[in-house]
Amino acid sequence: MDALYGPFTNGPARRKRRTHDGKRRTHDGKRRTHDGKRRPPSIGIPEYIPAMKAEQLECHVVTPPGVEEITAGECRDLGLTVDGTEPGGVGIRTDSRGLFLANLHLRTASRILVRIGEFHAATFYQLEDRLAALPWSRVLPKGVPVSLRVTSRTSRLYHQRGIAERVAGVLAKVDSGWTVVPGSEVEESASQLVLVRMSHDRCQVRVDSSGVNLHRRGYRSEGGEAPVRETIAAALLMASGWSGTTPLLDPMSGSGTFPIEAALIARRIPPGLNRSFACERWPGHDPALAARVREEARAGILPRATAPIMGGDRSVTALAAAERNAERAGVAEDVTWRRADLRDWRGSSSGSLIVSNPPYGVRVGRPEALRGVHAELGELARSARPGAPGLALLTPETATAVSRVSGVALRSAFLTSNGGIRVRGLVSS
Repeated sequence: MDALYGPFTNGPARRKRRTHDGKRRTHDGKRRTHDGKRRPPSIGIPEYIPAMKAEQLECHVVTPPGVEEITAGECRDLGLTVDGTEPGGVGIRTDSRGLFLANLHLRTASRILVRIGEFHAATFYQLEDRLAALPWSRVLPKGVPVSLRVTSRTSRLYHQRGIAERVAGVLAKVDSGWTVVPGSEVEESASQLVLVRMSHDRCQVRVDSSGVNLHRRGYRSEGGEAPVRETIAAALLMASGWSGTTPLLDPMSGSGTFPIEAALIARRIPPGLNRSFACERWPGHDPALAARVREEARAGILPRATAPIMGGDRSVTALAAAERNAERAGVAEDVTWRRADLRDWRGSSSGSLIVSNPPYGVRVGRPEALRGVHAELGELARSARPGAPGLALLTPETATAVSRVSGVALRSAFLTSNGGIRVRGLVSS
């Protein structure tokens, strides 16, 4: 057993140390005061937090950076209990039905993680002992490879590879049907992701309930030169206040993400309706419950979008890809596509919200041309709604700069990253 610890700890697990009064104690991770008595690891934080309970799951909804509040609003609309937000995520409490509901309906979430345990661990012995007590049998299906992601900061167990080896060893010992494999060796859809996070000597273990990232709705098998991620497109539409009752136009639609996401919102089609989730493979999954939730979702879908949704582009190739993507999404009849330049839409977009992901000038286009695009988008928005222009766009520029050029008063709804580029979601004030 000692060989397992290798070079990742400072000697054998039971090496003797001395306290300030000269008394000897074992290196078991316990903290002691000067008189040798044990003291708690930190005030107000229990050394061990019980693992997941069937009636209440503590979850972390992973989001694109900057859109946490929008995702939290989605969670509340679904009736989920929101505990708070942090950079890149929203904490919620729910049950098995709520977990499946969230995976099915959330438009701005990337994945949903379920905490199965949290505990203090300052030695590998403590780590292995408490990992073995977690309810792995409820979330790890046999025969499905386990993919590990380990992070560690400000902890005595700092070596991520060493931590991963201990987790793999515990899983193999608990059940031989669980095998840990490197993430690069298995498809995301064919594995079960487990995340182990060490921070200040506390270990938190979460299991991914989503599987393939939730932004992959299943319809966009063809993308343009610089496509916007589906979750970010949905976040911008929600931030603009658009609900499907007024017209919408994306004059630079590329592969069609904005018009398609708009059509899904307008018709109340859940983004995860046509895909599966990792939690559906869990041993404790209830297929009948999932079937009922899906059926309820289908019953709420509207037959058609109630207002015009339009998409355009100069590229014939991009428009053809957009039309095929809309067909796969089931909204082909809800979006009108047109090959046109930006200025060709004037006079044919009355009452529309203008939404766009224009070229940033980083990978596509020229930086100096971006101001001209913003000016044309502003003119189009003002002509569509003379009294109250509606404009929503993604851009690396500030709201002040774009407002000045476009002539439309804009505010920054969120700051995020799209394709590795920091962009703002700007919407009409």
